[in-house]
Amino acid sequence: MTDGYTSAMGHTYCSGLCLSNRIIINFSLGFGSYNNAVFLNGITIYGYNGSSKRMIASRQYHCYFFDKNNARWECVNMVKEYLLSQMKMHQASVNMSQLNNLAKGLVDEALRNNPTMLKAC
Repeated sequence: MTDGYTSAMGHTYCSGLCLSNRIIINFSLGFGSYNNAVFLNGITIYGYNGSSKRMIASRQYHCYFFDKNNARWECVNMVKEYLLSQMKMHQASVNMSQLNNLAKGLVDEALRNNPTMLKAC
């Protein structure tokens, strides 16, 4: 988790990274002053090939309460959409069950390697 900054309205914003050797997930989080709510402001996912990263998916949210299970589901869908687009671009056939399992595996590996980020929220 990065050090946050606090706005004039009293909301604190920070980023949390979850890393694996294949993907990087960056959660943009906001901590509201009302009810100590944690909001998911955005998710950016990067592919990593061992030497460089490349953004493969990004989504922004408004008033989306953070929940680690929902955040995981969003990440899995984002990775799955990216993988599916790559398969279509290369005109390759794909087994949707295998694609879904691959996306889940990639996301879960990144989340498992940095569980303190999710627990801190």
